Amino acid sequence: MTLQTTRLRLRPFREDDVQAIYDNSAAPEVGLNAGWKPHESLTESYDVLHLMFLDQPTVWAIERRGDGQLMGSIGLIADSARQCARSVIRSARRTGAGDI
Repeated sequence: MTLQTTRLRLRPFREDDVQAIYDNSAAPEVGLNAGWKPHESLTESYDVLHLMFLDQPTVWAIERRGDGQLMGSIGLIADSARQCARSVIRSARRTGAGDI
């Protein structure tokens, strides 16, 4: 399923997102704020893509419609302490840009 606004597209992750995931996730301010260490290699990002993002029905890539840039992710995640929890991870380059 894909959802669109005038500026953003939420879509399933794809194999070719691995480089953008690495670029976003290697930034210390992204991972540390989300509770995980920055990615150290493209292989690490590939593993995360396959473990956490691909084929997950409640996790979407956040893509800027104008140029197709992957800006982050959003997901609904089961949490035993709550009925449901949400997670938003965004590119450090987009923080404060007003589009997420």
